[in-house]
Amino acid sequence: MKFRPIFALCLLLALSACAPRLRPGAPAEPAAAEAVWKRYEAYCAAQDSPRPYRLQASLRYGKEGDTRRVLVLLWGNGNSPLRLDVMAGVGVTVAGIFESGDEFVVYAPNEHRAYFHEGKEKPLLNVGVPVPFGVADLADALNGRFGALFGAARRGETTVRPDGNMVYSLAPGHAGGRLELNPQGLPVRWNDTGNTKKDWEIRISYDEATPPLPRKLEITHAEGRRAILLVKEREFPAAPFTDAQLRLIVPEGVQMLPLRQYRRQ
Repeated sequence: MKFRPIFALCLLLALSACAPRLRPGAPAEPAAAEAVWKRYEAYCAAQDSPRPYRLQASLRYGKEGDTRRVLVLLWGNGNSPLRLDVMAGVGVTVAGIFESGDEFVVYAPNEHRAYFHEGKEKPLLNVGVPVPFGVADLADALNGRFGALFGAARRGETTVRPDGNMVYSLAPGHAGGRLELNPQGLPVRWNDTGNTKKDWEIRISYDEATPPLPRKLEITHAEGRRAILLVKEREFPAAPFTDAQLRLIVPEGVQMLPLRQYRRQ
């Protein structure tokens, strides 16, 4: 089976399985809701300082009874640029990805092609995939930088679930939708409650570090697809990555195409 790199990237960013939508519960007591939100803000502030990181994760994706698994390597210095490799096995890279600000490049060695995008739109929207986040957003989620991803502003009434978790309606400008926080102020579930065509849900589990960091993302979509991203190794190098270490090398002679042309191949 030929591995399609953009297909893997799409799944990495957001493809998933049908799951119950995050629905509001009973109105929360304002003081309790404010206390949990303050804990969320404090956690976000603690994780917000950029630092070099390198993650290795497994990605299992597909529908029930038809799943596949790849390895993902993600590294950067906290902000752009960042690098991401998708691997079908040890030493077998099927997609190399570079993102810096509005610049996005993916190189598929087995196709001897590279695709590029430049602009503020999410790159995958140009190939008809309605994903809620980009690569940098995914990096923020895995590094616990939820302030950059979800924002730190809410609106409307906060509700409380039977388990004590608080559900907040997020102000527009970032991800929007609803965010569920546990009593410690950690995001455990996010749901885009807008258009059903963008009905994404992300469940977040944490490791036992202090402070805890996201260990697993379970990403689901109403169309019936599912992706589970599990962090296997996490490193924080003492020295920043160099420009050379963050560069995506596209060999001379490789055909470079606009990302919007991918589906025409």
